[in-house]
Amino acid sequence: MDVTVRLTGGAADDLRSLHAWLVAEDELRGRVEFVEQSPAPGTLGSALDTLVMTLGPGGAASVLVAGLVSWIRSRHGDLDITVERRDDRTTFRVSARRVRGLDAASLRDELERFDRALTRPGAVPDRPASDETAGPTGSSEADRVP
Repeated sequence: MDVTVRLTGGAADDLRSLHAWLVAEDELRGRVEFVEQSPAPGTLGSALDTLVMTLGPGGAASVLVAGLVSWIRSRHGDLDITVERRDDRTTFRVSARRVRGLDAASLRDELERFDRALTRPGAVPDRPASDETAGPTGSSEADRVP
């Protein structure tokens, strides 16, 4: 399964940090690559905002989910991350503002919801009841992109 991870509102340094965080995991080492976007007209160099990875069978998807959430919780600025499962174009959006303040039980629920959506083709995770006004207790959205 191919997965892309895109940072919105983050800098290339954030993406490099996420890359280093993920490849520190044995299950992800050698599977995570940078994708450079073509430079926008009038700018120098390419934009670095996406990682792509191929996840094989086993626990790699769960390791990715846990790695993403733990990396987000370690950040100080606001970030939005979009994860797309490329086979069926299911997209998950996770906000750093909403994940950092989760208690242990809420974090576990969020990890399970994210993992279930990533590892089960066609599955869209249950949305938190407070998703539209999510504060520290709500954390992510998932959309099925046609």
